[in-house]
Amino acid sequence: MRTQSAASGLADIAGSTPRVAALDVKALPAGVPIGVTAPETTVVLADDSTGNAATPRAPDAQMAMRTYVVEEGDSVRTIAKQFGVTNETVIWENDLTDPDILRVGQELHVLPFSGLIHEVRPGDTVASVANAYEARVQDVITANQLADPFIIVVGQKLAVPGGYRPLPQKIVVEPAAPAPDTVQAPPSKNNDEQVAAVVNTAPVHKLPALGHTPQEQFISSIAEAAVESADRTGVPASVTIAQAILESYWGSSRLAREGNNYFGIKAQTRGGSAGSIWFDVWEVIGGRNVMQSQAFRAYNTIAESFVDHGLFFVENSRYAAAIAARDDPQRFAREINRAGYATDPSYASKLIGLMDRYDLYRYDDV
Repeated sequence: MRTQSAASGLADIAGSTPRVAALDVKALPAGVPIGVTAPETTVVLADDSTGNAATPRAPDAQMAMRTYVVEEGDSVRTIAKQFGVTNETVIWENDLTDPDILRVGQELHVLPFSGLIHEVRPGDTVASVANAYEARVQDVITANQLADPFIIVVGQKLAVPGGYRPLPQKIVVEPAAPAPDTVQAPPSKNNDEQVAAVVNTAPVHKLPALGHTPQEQFISSIAEAAVESADRTGVPASVTIAQAILESYWGSSRLAREGNNYFGIKAQTRGGSAGSIWFDVWEVIGGRNVMQSQAFRAYNTIAESFVDHGLFFVENSRYAAAIAARDDPQRFAREINRAGYATDPSYASKLIGLMDRYDLYRYDDV
């Protein structure tokens, strides 16, 4: 069973019924980024009364949300492709902490654009919301049909096309002290579901100390492997870590958990150090969706996976421009995107966003 609403345009995202009066308007705070020239205010909702020409669209506006009921063989990737949005859009809206696990009959909500929804909080401005998710201010204004002076209301749900944020994580407990030769994630309720990677070799580099959030623990658990790959291949560790985050959904993919394969590398020409691992995947063949069993490289250790990933760039001539820019991680990210590493045109900006947010450049200086 498949259900999908008909509306899908960005122009349908916002509602049309004003419902704000008795407003406490706060002036735009200092420090708005250069390039934001329009005046901007934040509005705190007091009560309903007569409309106001300066009032935004209804804060609980309909988002032209589509729904989809999961069928046998579905995956986040195939559903996202069917609706023309990114994988992350489906994951964020449905809070999928394990994107590989979809239940048949599960109802998913799908936005009519790639991005996310933000619920306005006190102190928010259009510029601050856009900047928080690395989106364009004008895109947020247009998608929500905001008019000068761009008033937004506490509790209003803003569409943020092109926005990005870290993928959702399971709540985990603080781990016991690991063995000297192991870096391991805290256990989840199921021992086979780990947020962070397991590294089977003792660290040989002095790595930055991070905090205890699931994201930081995951970064810490793969950093040694990324730095080792950089030593052997020249691929910036910052880029490798960011790619591992995106390609493995913060280490939660089955391929990462079961095959130590954090980059989706297929076994088309050869296997990995641990041979191959087979998964059923959906492919488009002759215009039809066909499920096929495909082999992916499997590795004995995280380090082997990361070095193999680095060698992929070194040995493939189409990435020569990226290798030439290996001392500039941001340019490296743009060059691999330009060379066709990913079909997502925003792939490089997502990598750079992760590198900036978590200061992954620190690992390039180890």
